[in-house]
Amino acid sequence: MIKITIALKMLMLISWLLLPLATNAQVTTPTLESGLRFVSKDTTFSYRVNPVLQNQLIFTDTEAHSPEFLVKNRRTRFYVTGFVIDPRLTYKIQLRFESNNQNLYDAAFKFQVNPKLSIWFGQETLPAARSQLVSLKYLQFVDRSIVHSIFDLQKDLGIWAFYKTKLGASELRISSALSNGEGIFRGANTQGYSYTGRVDWLPLGTFIKGGDIKGSDIQREPMPKLSLGVAYNFNDEANANRGQRGAAFPNELTTDISTLYLDGMFKYQGWSVMGEWIVRSTKDPILEAEIPVFDGHGYSIQGGYLLDNNVELALRLAVTEPNISIQDKVNSVEEYTFGLNKYIAQYSLKIQGDMSYRLSSGIEPSHSIQSRLQVTINF
Repeated sequence: MIKITIALKMLMLISWLLLPLATNAQVTTPTLESGLRFVSKDTTFSYRVNPVLQNQLIFTDTEAHSPEFLVKNRRTRFYVTGFVIDPRLTYKIQLRFESNNQNLYDAAFKFQVNPKLSIWFGQETLPAARSQLVSLKYLQFVDRSIVHSIFDLQKDLGIWAFYKTKLGASELRISSALSNGEGIFRGANTQGYSYTGRVDWLPLGTFIKGGDIKGSDIQREPMPKLSLGVAYNFNDEANANRGQRGAAFPNELTTDISTLYLDGMFKYQGWSVMGEWIVRSTKDPILEAEIPVFDGHGYSIQGGYLLDNNVELALRLAVTEPNISIQDKVNSVEEYTFGLNKYIAQYSLKIQGDMSYRLSSGIEPSHSIQSRLQVTINF
């Protein structure tokens, strides 16, 4: 059944791609990362398609199991963007085709009210953790950290507002979202809502090509650039132990979850540093004994240097610490990662490798080593 579903989705996608050729639409000559772009003859609509493919080789050695080797399709995505009638009215669609996950990941409309203000409506990434705002195409390591896996909210359905303004040489950005609070996999809202706000300040001016939400300093910023961010989310009557994500509580149980994010990005002449500190709290961390809410904090810091031959060396430290209320149910975890990247065509074609040592302490102490090799193609 899964294979049939994938085949139908691929057939629909191919039909969509061929439609402009049948209607004599204008086709822009594609380049790496620009994707395939089509504009109708009367210029009333357009769309651009960007495929992304990431395949991995993974070797894992743990105390509990014998060493394992795995070949994995980590991500296969299609991004579709364009405008309808008015260039100020745009849309964004993201389709996932991984073997264990086929779904509609993004589906949103955007209206550019003026150069400073835009409104989004639909299914989109919440403006919370910087690590999630860094798209999968622009990750500095093979994948995001353990801090992200516990604290990030990912996506939800709702309404977003984005505002930016200049303050002298600096720029201030304000993002907010009112959303269902259920994420994108658990259906419609059944309890309270989720409220998210984020503020970014770029005191030294903007980064080249949006580098404040890209992992490496591919553009080799000629002048120091800094972005500082703070975000907050309150999920009223969440019915899962990570708010928009995680395991659902049984018997219609709910709890309020608050999460605070502090983060920053610095880049200069090939050097890059990104850090995050996140704290989560809830009034009922053990609402259900087998599904505790991660009441605690985490932090990560990563940095890298891009050599003249576009080879990058990178390091990352990530730590998650549960509060005393759940230490008898959840481990503390430290993860140390070394990364080695080769950018062949900037982000359009890159080879990444990393090695991580993970140490868990608490109720089930353990340690493991994992090595990963990943190839990313982004058209």
